[in-house]
Amino acid sequence: AGGYLLRDRDVKLRLYPGIAPMVLMPVALMLTTMRGGSSGVRSKNLPDTGGYVAMVPMTAMNLLQFSQNWQAADVFHITPTTGPGRLIIGARKAVGVFLILPSVLVLMTGAVLISGDIGSLMALLPGIIALPLYARIGTLAMKSAPLSQPTEDSKGASRGLIVFFASLSVFALGGIAAAAHSFGYFWPFLVVELVVVATACILMEMQTRSLRWPSIDSSGGQLPPVEWE
Repeated sequence: AGGYLLRDRDVKLRLYPGIAPMVLMPVALMLTTMRGGSSGVRSKNLPDTGGYVAMVPMTAMNLLQFSQNWQAADVFHITPTTGPGRLIIGARKAVGVFLILPSVLVLMTGAVLISGDIGSLMALLPGIIALPLYARIGTLAMKSAPLSQPTEDSKGASRGLIVFFASLSVFALGGIAAAAHSFGYFWPFLVVELVVVATACILMEMQTRSLRWPSIDSSGGQLPPVEWE
């Protein structure tokens, strides 16, 4: 997964244009609010922008299901694994190293430079805490190994709905965090968010690890033909 993120032209053309606005939009919003108001006012607006970065792993995991070399994923079926769960978790770790970490660093650097206060990083915690949850939301539709689906299937309506509703929840999270910050309930909100995220992540992790390879019987007694190049 890391190799495809860094070297595969098709994956890069589909992935990076999609996640670039999610990293640059918070910085643009912070620059807009910088034109008016004090640094304290800008710091209160940061929780509303920090949620954008949570969409990066969700989008990346959704797109890493697909590859032009999807037939080669049959090699996973001869590995000593009971299902694709471990491979999905490995792909999620690659996304964390190559995408999430740089995105968070860019957002944190922009927040400090624009607000002029290192304490403004605390306001980004709601979005950062939500990162593990949204990374797992991106795997909800994955029932097979990463990079094992043809790119033609990437336009499925169900996947679009999952991304749409998850995006709405990201914006709602930012709004609630900003309101909690304004009314002085920011830290209780973080505690509640942490408990909810941890519980949801444990349940999703159990679901992912329980995935099993589809049996031959489920395909009518034979596996679909594969064309090797």
